[in-house]
Amino acid sequence: EDAAALEAACSALLSLVRNLAQRPEEERYRTLRTGSPALRERLTRHAGGLLSLEAIGFRADQEELRAREGRRAEAKEEG
Repeated sequence: EDAAALEAACSALLSLVRNLAQRPEEERYRTLRTGSPALRERLTRHAGGLLSLEAIGFRADQEELRAREGRRAEAKEEG
């Protein structure tokens, strides 16, 4: 894989992590469509792309990848 593709994949992962950390309650940041051409091009076509998404908390749910709710989101609901 070339350097540009690696940089694009890392940038996409960083954006996902940043959005999840800043807005864990927003559904649009917690759900990724597995059939999305952009997701496939930037991440899942690469070796380790799907594993990277799973490592940051996304889990397969039919045709989507969904982020697990973090402790920060749970604490908001309790308070």
